[in-house]
Amino acid sequence: MKLFLFWLVLLSTTAMASVKEIYLPTLDCGRHEFHDVTVTFEDNEESRRDLTVGNLCEKLALKLLRKSRVEELSRFVADEMAPKKLDRFMPRANDFFRMVLFKRDIIKKIDFDYTSDTLTEILKRLEDKVRLKVTTFEPTSRQMVTVAFHKGGTAFFNEYKLERKTCSMINTLVHEYMHFVGYSHGDNSPEGKANSVPYYFGNRAQELCEAGVI
Repeated sequence: MKLFLFWLVLLSTTAMASVKEIYLPTLDCGRHEFHDVTVTFEDNEESRRDLTVGNLCEKLALKLLRKSRVEELSRFVADEMAPKKLDRFMPRANDFFRMVLFKRDIIKKIDFDYTSDTLTEILKRLEDKVRLKVTTFEPTSRQMVTVAFHKGGTAFFNEYKLERKTCSMINTLVHEYMHFVGYSHGDNSPEGKANSVPYYFGNRAQELCEAGVI
């Protein structure tokens, strides 16, 4: 019955050229029932053809899986009051750390500035999946250049800088996590810091993200 109602809604709305969004109070996907589902789509034949129950359930299941990975396996825990936008890059930052531990050769360096730790010692420290709390802060001015900072076990992201590309946000989160586990790059200037642990790991995570590896 629910699927029949879904198709009635789908057929009636997609027939209208101006409609590009469908709201479903309930979508029964068998193993899981989703509530308050909003589907947006491009107004073209290909996009409408992809609007099947199976495709929607598959996408929602993937989203649910990513959320559970953040909650159960994550090195990060989002503050309850933090915007949902943070969820889009935390799982992939986790993927980066898992990849580093199981395929250490993706870190193509051995020695780093601002620490005497070798790569082996850095990875040993990363084996402990200590959680970093992630939240946002509202700066006094929209012109504040600070993107994020770490303090007392929490990474604070500038609310006005959350629209950056996902791979850039992953870079920042990995950077702050490396601060969290004890690595520094001296003062706050980014000049000449590419060989420090926070900058190198963050930049490497962004490279792998942009290459589609994570």
